[in-house]
Amino acid sequence: MKIAALTCTGGRPQAFKLCEEYMSRQTRQPDAWVVVDDCNPATACTLGQEVVRPTPRWRPGGPVTLARNLVEGIAQVESWADGIVILEDDDHYDPAWIETAERWLEQNALVGETRTLYYNVATRRYHEHENLAHASLCATAFSAELFDPIIDALSGYDGPWVDSLIWAKFAAHGHLYHSRLVVGIKGLPGRPGAGQGHTLSHNWFGIDLDGRYLEQLTGEADARRYLDMFPRKLTEADKARLELARKYLPPPGSSHGVSETQLRQRREFIEEQLRNRGLT
Repeated sequence: MKIAALTCTGGRPQAFKLCEEYMSRQTRQPDAWVVVDDCNPATACTLGQEVVRPTPRWRPGGPVTLARNLVEGIAQVESWADGIVILEDDDHYDPAWIETAERWLEQNALVGETRTLYYNVATRRYHEHENLAHASLCATAFSAELFDPIIDALSGYDGPWVDSLIWAKFAAHGHLYHSRLVVGIKGLPGRPGAGQGHTLSHNWFGIDLDGRYLEQLTGEADARRYLDMFPRKLTEADKARLELARKYLPPPGSSHGVSETQLRQRREFIEEQLRNRGLT
């Protein structure tokens, strides 16, 4: 099977540098890596990628260009590739991601990871999604039989919910796996992400102020790369909030079956305890 990796980027040099690192570790290197870069200045690509520079360029406050860029990337490889594996520029990838996605594509035309975990490195908060019907784009791959249908589905779309659109339209071709090869990283410097969780105000329930859970997800060295971008000295309030969170909130990866209302009530209880201690 001939596999193309596809990354849409622009205006995120720090994130893309990490993306190149994660690509260099892949146990299965793609037959080509297509990078669709719609920002000025151009992103520095150092691994021999095929670079596509669509116009008009993205601009702050302008339309979301993700769907347009995906269409450009698919068109670049549709004449020869048997499958496309997505690597988003700001997410963390296990070395076995492409190898595993290729194996999945031998069984189904649309594949990906369910229950994606998002982690905002600026706020050190996380959330494991209940997305049992679709994969996030960062954890999606698809085969050649869907190239033209996906191009048709995305053409003219300027919204951020590309993953939901693809999986809704082509669910009959899809299969989801509950692995943890991809972590959706949010809050990195540069061009803001289009989906949820990138802003400092996005207040997820999972609290990881000391970065311990991020180390479990990505390994200590990679976690340090992220945490060093946003150095933080824990305050007494931080330490107390972390202690209470680990006492009253479900452990990471075990929140399923706990409703959003129950999580919110537990968070409110934690904040009440902090107020009672004079730590807010």
